[in-house]
Amino acid sequence: ICLIYYLGVIKEYRGLGIGTILMVSCEEVFSWWDCKASIATVRYGNNVILRILSKLGYTLIPFDDLNKYGVNPYTVIANLHAYDDDILAIKILKEGTNITKVVKELEEEGI
Repeated sequence: ICLIYYLGVIKEYRGLGIGTILMVSCEEVFSWWDCKASIATVRYGNNVILRILSKLGYTLIPFDDLNKYGVNPYTVIANLHAYDDDILAIKILKEGTNITKVVKELEEEGI
């Protein structure tokens, strides 16, 4: 599992598709590294990145809903050091992997 910890675009270059290009580039590198999933954490209200993640096929899971996957949300948050974020974004990159497996691994091992 590969984590995009922080991604930002300088204000004067926003709206040009650079954020999308950076995300796609990260996914490409993750595939080279044979990562089974790409993940990111996001705050509610960060609508730009939420829109990009949705457009790129990420599943957006509010941390409050992680218990539906049979995991303790607080353990996942601690393992990811995502204390300021509210949403887990997951995109499966490798066949044979699914969202539930990724979430459980994040609880058990973190990143």
